[in-house]
Amino acid sequence: MRSDSGAKIDILLPFYEGEAYFPEMLDSLKEQSLMDFRLLVRDDGSRVRLNRLPELPFPAELLPSHRHVGVLEAVNELYLQSSAPYLMFCDQDDVWFKSKVELTLRKMQEAERLYGADTPLLVFTDMSVTDRNLFCLSGSFYNYARINPAFCSLERLLTQNVPSACTIMINRATASLAFPLPPEAVMHDHWLSLCAAAFGKIVYLDCGTMFYRQHGNNVFGIEPYGVRYLLRMMRRGLKTVRARFLRNVAQAGAFLERYGDRLDRERAEHVRAFATIARQGFWRRRYTLLSAGVLKSGFLRNLGTMLVI
Repeated sequence: MRSDSGAKIDILLPFYEGEAYFPEMLDSLKEQSLMDFRLLVRDDGSRVRLNRLPELPFPAELLPSHRHVGVLEAVNELYLQSSAPYLMFCDQDDVWFKSKVELTLRKMQEAERLYGADTPLLVFTDMSVTDRNLFCLSGSFYNYARINPAFCSLERLLTQNVPSACTIMINRATASLAFPLPPEAVMHDHWLSLCAAAFGKIVYLDCGTMFYRQHGNNVFGIEPYGVRYLLRMMRRGLKTVRARFLRNVAQAGAFLERYGDRLDRERAEHVRAFATIARQGFWRRRYTLLSAGVLKSGFLRNLGTMLVI
């Protein structure tokens, strides 16, 4: 199966207020060692509207948009225009390494040979963390954040996402399962990860494939992990941290509603316990996380969760 454009991969890019870094992003796409892709862009109502795309050496389409709908709905609309057997996701402020598309596709095809093309699959990679000027802060996102990329079980993903959207490739089996994204999804990468973990396989490619730029306006940025991390969480206030935790709970409820009858008994019980955690008593909430294995990477993160729930 190939897309209507003949491309093997559709790259979905929800654009919003990204004119400062967008040219660098496009330049990195122009230099890809494998260019068998089409770029689909939707401007989500930026103040400086993206009215057209420059001339590019690969197929690219700018979807018409008239209103701000948010990232999830923007990705849903982009998905409706996609037809390629594989999907990737792009952020307007990132810079991809030349081999990113080629290496990720190769890993996906290896996974399909191992597990079957009809199996929902998600491949993700590491990335280099930089400041706004692409000065490298860390060669590894996962070392910088102290997140274990192997912690991709459904239970662990309920409370902490691991794959980042801008490093993800999914096959058509995952896309058909996961879309449309529900409004309760924390973010599209988190929802896709839950679907792949529950019904297919998540595969990690242990190499950096892009620069992950931190500039202060990221939807979800990343901070170095340690005691200072816990102190920052405390300064933000329990209400803010608890609200973020409850977004994961709401997402679990939506996941259970859509897929509960397709989950095996044990997994369904774990998801149900987490989805109803807000109605449980003080000790029961903590028992639920521990007994179901709904844990994050790092002692301090889990300690913080136990303090706020």
